[in-house]
Amino acid sequence: MGRINLLHSSSKYSLSAKLYYFRAVRKNFILFVGALCFFLLLAEMGFRYNGKYFSYTERTNTSHYVSPYNAQYETWYHVFPAHSVINKPGKEFTVSWTANNEGLNDHDFLVAKKGIRIIVLGDSFIEV
Repeated sequence: MGRINLLHSSSKYSLSAKLYYFRAVRKNFILFVGALCFFLLLAEMGFRYNGKYFSYTERTNTSHYVSPYNAQYETWYHVFPAHSVINKPGKEFTVSWTANNEGLNDHDFLVAKKGIRIIVLGDSFIEV
């Protein structure tokens, strides 16, 4: 009941009052959008300066895709040179393993095809 309905045709407010109200709303909206863009620009500049959130092309210094197996920079993937021995020292013991052909901590897989292969992608609740 306390809300002003300026759009209703039989309202007692004049056209100039309605225009003043809509100009004030538009001014506040433009101010909000401008402040939001300014904050996002500052956040982007902070991330760029920090260097942690570089884009893919900035990290690889290329304009095309580079496989994480051939990456020359630190990746999120645990990829090592093929057949290299990796030692992870701890406080009480050291763990060592040998990387496979693809640089992963696993055994070498045979690529010989035997029968039909089916791949199922999904999370832990996948049903076949």
